[in-house]
Amino acid sequence: MDKRIYPLLPLFALACGVPTVEGGGVDPDYVEGIVAELDEHVADPEAHHEIPAPGSPTTDAGDLTEGVLDPARLPEEVVMEWELPDQGLQRSVGYQQPDFNDSVTLSSTSFVELGSVTPTGPRDTNVALSAHVYLERTASATGRYLIAIAAGGCDGTVVGATMWRPPTSGDTWIADTLSLTGYAESVPLGTTFVLCGRKYDGSAPDASANYRGLVATW
Repeated sequence: MDKRIYPLLPLFALACGVPTVEGGGVDPDYVEGIVAELDEHVADPEAHHEIPAPGSPTTDAGDLTEGVLDPARLPEEVVMEWELPDQGLQRSVGYQQPDFNDSVTLSSTSFVELGSVTPTGPRDTNVALSAHVYLERTASATGRYLIAIAAGGCDGTVVGATMWRPPTSGDTWIADTLSLTGYAESVPLGTTFVLCGRKYDGSAPDASANYRGLVATW
């Protein structure tokens, strides 16, 4: 070992709070112990050499170089939670349909799926959703249609919904784009949210629905 660093060891030791002697100097016995450990390491790098840390809470109070940390003797300040806070980060997942090739017929009062998204992450959270869908039908009869966002599938819990009721005007085609929002609290991440549509009134004529987009933010 290069002995030119020896004069610096007391300064390093003092900065680390090692034992001192009367008058403020570093305990020379402690410094000699560190030097001996370093020399042994240089002579045999493969061997295990442990430099003692003054005041270390070990299970062997008589020989700090041989003891291991005893959790029961650690100060309370070192006990901490390793799970990081949410940090206020916001995530989102979504889908937007740029064409009109995905038409689905609403022909009954049973829901049919129009589209879906699945938030993912390490823990349960609140999820905000938004969607829009294009609807059209001939206005030969009156009737209402229900568009909804549901958790887990069209037969799951509805977390957002809206209705469409176009006017009656003979055989003229009627069309609208509907927007809706949804919100769910403490959702297990990995839950799929589904955009669904159906007739609300069984007497309503069939309508076609085009899924335009669905976005989840959490």
